[in-house]
Amino acid sequence: MKILKYFIFIFLVAGCDNRDGVNESQSVDFTVSSEDIKIGQTIQFTDLSTISPTDWNWDFGDGYKSNKQNPYHTYSTAGTFDVKLTISNSFGTNVYTRKIFVSTELDSTLKAYYPFNGNVDDVSIYKQNGSMVSAVSTTDRFGNSYSSFFLNGSNSLIELGNDILSTAEEFSISVWVKINGKNSAEDGQIILDLRQHIQAYMYYFEENEDSVHYGTFSFCTYNIELSDEGIIYTENNMVKVGQWYNLIGTYKNYVQRFYIDGVLIGSINQPVPSRYNDIESYNTIGKYYEIEKNRSWSNATYDDVMIFSRELTQEEVINISSER
Repeated sequence: MKILKYFIFIFLVAGCDNRDGVNESQSVDFTVSSEDIKIGQTIQFTDLSTISPTDWNWDFGDGYKSNKQNPYHTYSTAGTFDVKLTISNSFGTNVYTRKIFVSTELDSTLKAYYPFNGNVDDVSIYKQNGSMVSAVSTTDRFGNSYSSFFLNGSNSLIELGNDILSTAEEFSISVWVKINGKNSAEDGQIILDLRQHIQAYMYYFEENEDSVHYGTFSFCTYNIELSDEGIIYTENNMVKVGQWYNLIGTYKNYVQRFYIDGVLIGSINQPVPSRYNDIESYNTIGKYYEIEKNRSWSNATYDDVMIFSRELTQEEVINISSER
């Protein structure tokens, strides 16, 4: 989902409810998890219908849909949206529509957000727009065209803005990624590499054993002065090729945490990642940060990259990872 730095104010507009074909004793209804939340957090819609539905179809009014009973969703732009819930059972179909109003208020903790809607623009207030080489806009995890980017594992990458995080004492990184296979060198693949101001990166390594492909994700931070690298990885977890995963790495008060699909993989005590400012170092997706070196290309598809200047709460992590 695509998000800006806004507050969301959600309300029911008088006269705008639409409950097609429903009598007084059989209501179609839903609630929203909050009526005053910051953009960048994920809203949950909860079905309250009392007619024993067996199918749910949600239209969030911004081009995104879901067939889950109680889906999560995040808006990327301000405005008024008609959220329509269509429920079905053996007796027929009913529809309920509410208006959702998204108004603009700043949230300074979201330092960069790349929704990849056909470009590599940062839609946060900081406008740390990126650039790309041979990246191909493709279908995202919701089936929407031109809403994610495919990197080919040999010569494509995305370069992010260089001034995203100016301090390393507290931050969070969230990435949606789908590994598509090996890269051209058949070595490890950089998921995301932040090297301007801080030292933090995510990595994927694949092995073959008895013709079975499996891989591991890792989240790493590095303190140059102490030569201390903190690594958390999915030691016993099988990472499947062709499947979407949400990776979230956080750091605060000397504690580094790594989540995959909302599940805490591990946490370690780690010195503050080095502040670094080298004109030859970059913030990259899909390749090792030293652009001139031909290594660690990513054969993967990317969606919704978010970088915060704070530690996400466990509830926020779960909500973000539930948006699939």
